[in-house]
Amino acid sequence: MKIKDLPLSDRPREKAMEKGIGALSESELIALILGSGKPGMNAVELSMTLMEGYGGLLGLTRAPFPSLLEYSGVSKAKILRLLATFELAKRIALVQYLEENEEYTPDYLYEKYKPKLLEENQEELFLLMSSRKKKLKKEKLIYRGTEKEMPFSNKEIVSELLTNYADRFVLVHNHPSGNPLPSPEDVDRSFRLAKDMQELGITMLDHIIVSREGYYSFRESKLI
Repeated sequence: MKIKDLPLSDRPREKAMEKGIGALSESELIALILGSGKPGMNAVELSMTLMEGYGGLLGLTRAPFPSLLEYSGVSKAKILRLLATFELAKRIALVQYLEENEEYTPDYLYEKYKPKLLEENQEELFLLMSSRKKKLKKEKLIYRGTEKEMPFSNKEIVSELLTNYADRFVLVHNHPSGNPLPSPEDVDRSFRLAKDMQELGITMLDHIIVSREGYYSFRESKLI
């Protein structure tokens, strides 16, 4: 059945405008993002098929682009809209969580970053900048490296910190290998960065390594 053949109260767009976006089911929300269905299947039915195929909403949010392409009638544009929505939701949740917490503790940084970073096959480095009141100013992906290493220079990090008037920061990066222990290069770069920043009056609060086996905190290990 086509969407236009449904009662007005059951059409996602009309239902959202009348009752508010929160009144929509998960499949109806996804239907709005997709915009349309395919021959023989309306947008809501297509949404339900996608969720069933990945074991529910959470599974769908983790579905890779190539896998979604295997579904007949789901265009690249629809998939990109869907993935963009999921990525935006992750970023909003991260920023909100950081703003609502008073400290950059290793435990909650690990819990917040592991859903994203544990999916990556290459190393990524995030820079979290804050003021002395510990309010998050900005979070930015600084580098994306390879599976085994993530070379980065202090110059870009210094530029970001000064541009955003941040006087405290945390680095978070992942180890796709699963081993959270820092490499000699990780230790050396972190030590030099903390020292250089201290001379500028900027404090490196911590450097957290995220992996499937847990996390490693440079601050807890007294390496910075």
